[in-house]
Amino acid sequence: MVMAGLVLFSGCAKLAHLDQLLTLKELSEEGDALQKHVEEHDKKFDLMLAEVKADTLKTYPDEKSFLAAFGEPVYKKTERKDGQDGEVWLYRQAKHTPDAEKVYVYFNASGNLREWRHVPSNSR
Repeated sequence: MVMAGLVLFSGCAKLAHLDQLLTLKELSEEGDALQKHVEEHDKKFDLMLAEVKADTLKTYPDEKSFLAAFGEPVYKKTERKDGQDGEVWLYRQAKHTPDAEKVYVYFNASGNLREWRHVPSNSR
């Protein structure tokens, strides 16, 4: 009888905290999805660095091909460079550190690649 009461009480305790348990489960799943996103982002950045070092980044001539190959940049900004309007995109590892390696990519107003600039890490 005591054992049945404990099992019943234990089940009631779980039901009483079902909302909290479900919230914890959702947070865990979101954390897993975030970790996967970070890993995919960093893998694409490593691919970009390989292209930069091989001097083959020009094989991605426009914004569309860049997005397909490397995904969304960390940051986009419209700017005027050398008298031309366009956008600059920043790519780096997902986890930001002050000395992080970066690649700035410049597109003209038509969305075509103009140039890029690689900023190596201070720690390398």
